[in-house]
Amino acid sequence: AQGPDGLLLDLIRPGAADGFAVLEAGESLPFPAPVIVITGTPNANDLARAAKSLVVRQVLNKPIRQEELLKELHRVMGTSPSPPQHAAPEG
Repeated sequence: AQGPDGLLLDLIRPGAADGFAVLEAGESLPFPAPVIVITGTPNANDLARAAKSLVVRQVLNKPIRQEELLKELHRVMGTSPSPPQHAAPEG
């Protein structure tokens, strides 16, 4: 079974698995996916811990603009943005 191409992960996930547990599980996969961590935590220790993970490619602070997120996704995944899709005029 093939895993995901990449992950967006919030470190603090109320009512869900701790983001650090997800990172640790991701590191044990045979082909770990690159991870972009998105967080609102100002805790420097948490940020440093996330940045040291083998699978984390970027740590972004909330709030994040859509354009910045898309730019980082393309950079981490090694892809190019698609040109905007325009609807054909009706008529």
